[in-house]
Amino acid sequence: MKRFLAFIVMFGLTVAWVQADWFVDDFERADTTFTNDASVAIGDGYVLMQLAGDQQTIAKITSGRVEFSQTDGTDPAKNIILYNSNIKLANAQPNESFTVEGDIQTINVANGSSLQGLAFNVQPDGSFYAARIDTGTNDTTVLQFVRANSEGGIAQFTTVANSVPLATNTVYHLKISSLEPGAFTYELTGPDLDGGQLVGAAQETSLKLENGYAGFFASASFGTEEYAFDNLSIETTVGDVGSFVDSYTRSQTVFSTNAAESIGPGYVMKQLGGDKIATSRILSYKIQLSQLSGSVNANNVYFYYTGAEMQNSGSNQISIVEGDIDTHSAAAGSLLYGLVFNVQPDGSHYIARINTGTTTVLQFLRVTSAGAITSFSTADNSTTLALSSTYHMKIETFSPGSFRYTLTGPGLDGGALSGMVQDTALKLADGYAGFHASGANVTPRFDSLSVKNITVGEDAGWVDDFTSSVAYGTFDSDASVSIGDGYVLSKSSGDITPTARIMLNAVQLSQEGSGDAANDIVLRYSGVETLNAAPEKSFVVEGDLNTVNAVNSSLFNGLAFNVQSDGSFYAARINTGTTNVLQFIRVTSAGAVVSFGVVPNTVKLSINSWYHLKIESEEAGVFKYRLTGPDLDGGVLTGTATDTVLRLEDGTAGFYASKISTQYLFDNLSIGTYTTEILAGYDSWAAGWGVDLGAMTADYDGDKISNLAEYALGGDPTNALDGGEAPSFTLDGSGITYVYPQRSDDDTLTYLLKITDDLVGGAWSNAGYSVINTNITGGTLDYVTNTVSVTDPQLFIKLEVQQD
Repeated sequence: MKRFLAFIVMFGLTVAWVQADWFVDDFERADTTFTNDASVAIGDGYVLMQLAGDQQTIAKITSGRVEFSQTDGTDPAKNIILYNSNIKLANAQPNESFTVEGDIQTINVANGSSLQGLAFNVQPDGSFYAARIDTGTNDTTVLQFVRANSEGGIAQFTTVANSVPLATNTVYHLKISSLEPGAFTYELTGPDLDGGQLVGAAQETSLKLENGYAGFFASASFGTEEYAFDNLSIETTVGDVGSFVDSYTRSQTVFSTNAAESIGPGYVMKQLGGDKIATSRILSYKIQLSQLSGSVNANNVYFYYTGAEMQNSGSNQISIVEGDIDTHSAAAGSLLYGLVFNVQPDGSHYIARINTGTTTVLQFLRVTSAGAITSFSTADNSTTLALSSTYHMKIETFSPGSFRYTLTGPGLDGGALSGMVQDTALKLADGYAGFHASGANVTPRFDSLSVKNITVGEDAGWVDDFTSSVAYGTFDSDASVSIGDGYVLSKSSGDITPTARIMLNAVQLSQEGSGDAANDIVLRYSGVETLNAAPEKSFVVEGDLNTVNAVNSSLFNGLAFNVQSDGSFYAARINTGTTNVLQFIRVTSAGAVVSFGVVPNTVKLSINSWYHLKIESEEAGVFKYRLTGPDLDGGVLTGTATDTVLRLEDGTAGFYASKISTQYLFDNLSIGTYTTEILAGYDSWAAGWGVDLGAMTADYDGDKISNLAEYALGGDPTNALDGGEAPSFTLDGSGITYVYPQRSDDDTLTYLLKITDDLVGGAWSNAGYSVINTNITGGTLDYVTNTVSVTDPQLFIKLEVQQD
């Protein structure tokens, strides 16, 4: 009797990991027909799954959006998710986070039993989280967070209320972010929402799902084409510096001056004025301040967390601080609450604080080690802030003293205030972050502190808020003189010469001379390139645009990018004279203008208003945009524009105007170029699982199959039940037919058959067999057929895979 033994030995190197992965799908492709195969109906990598019901969910693309329906059966399909398996979420480790967002159209959904939204942390066993909106006519609980188990059971863990029910037949935009398993922040924008946007945090404390996949969710599919979805965006970020989030979901504590006891280990609380002593505690999953006896209220109280240091001193470091600020019982004009950041060992720090008693609703201050406070920037709103309300503040620091802010909450113009500020006098770096209050006499409350550091491989960056000691500068055609070193002013056509100056800490354009008007004017900054030609390069350009007195369709202003040495460039420009409010154009070196994308809005843009435009590009000719400001549908317009004809690469960036008008103003220019590590082969595969698998020779899931073996055979290194496809063999007369799988997408792998007739003292030989054929499948694995001649009474065969 002959005996045969098949086994696998693997060798390899260590694993690298990628810093960021980003997936965007606007579904702008040819219509498809309904089918339950999402990879056919929607696109490569999409998976359609349902947890209950015998009716079968089907999907298709119609007019650039995804629609669900169902077929056969009597019990409606329930808890349906459509997720994309090409990008995996990551939030299991302290330095990992993800953001999922998409558009949800409530087509004909008019009762409380119909729910739709986003699914995330989708697991191999079918369990997942979902954030779902509810358009029930009598239901003001408009957003629910649920966890679905693998058997189809649903457990609700957070709800969000609105003053009125949501509208039907309407598009809402939902954004979910996570820095740790089971902890989420949300942003829901659209009509009829209190303040134009609902923001906050949700936390699941019983079972915390990690990593997984993301996509769209529906509770059931009733009838035909009930649900529609669009603009799915998934971003996973892995920073190598660290991150911290605290949602304070722990037991109530008693007031104490020792924040490490009352709030948690690592917290420190200080005050700069007053003889009343500030105290803090946990109450209803929030931080609450109070004070002990004395005659003068405690002032400038701040507490911060020492376990997560901000890091923004390096050229490639970004630090992001966020938190919720509750104006609980705040009397108008008397109190200021906010965030502290870049807290130094000597006590100096920055403050961004809201004010409930004035339309100057946001103030930026620097506090010295001696306690002196200096204001260096403010932000105004058309009305004062709401009392007894929650506001979410986000501060991004790209370099010491330079900050981008976003404030969301009720009563804010356009649903949010955002912009750039800069402290030019003293640029604090690194340090710690936390919350601030000007006084503790009315028990302010705070929640969801987040400190996140990301090393993004930034090659270069530029931030300019155009702050000047001169209110009105002098117009000059030499922008390096009138605006600053590195600025260049140019035009594509016309006799008149464009000029620029600083006016009230912003940029204003004008002209000199006579003749034909100058057209397609660009004020660019030459000190930073907008790199996007190489696969690992990307850029972000953003700025503020003012539509002062621009009242007809012939006036455009916006951002210019990929500006070439021959004068050609791209521009994204807003238009106040039509409901096609944003247009993407390519301007040739001869001055010809080619449009390659327009973005509609329900109404025209407001005049005499500021809009913030952000453009991101990871690939030449492909641009992700975000426009915020008043009168925009849902408070924000987002999407992707692509020039498929001629893709300009690299170059520089700045502001754009179609014609000179002294009514145009620009502010807060920001340009950043980033490098992302591009992984291939085994490294890309290993990074995609959202965990550190260890070395190639390691066995992460403990199934006795190495990581490299799982890669070579198409296995799942995180699932001990899926080791890939093992080789197969059959005995045929005097020989063996031996078939092994072989990856079709990695030519660095070498598959070898080794044969011996003695496991104890025999030598392994790569001879004695013949390759008959290779079955090319068109998939990840091909199959190689070999014949092995057998003459000995026993024979041992092994498949050995090596990576070059």
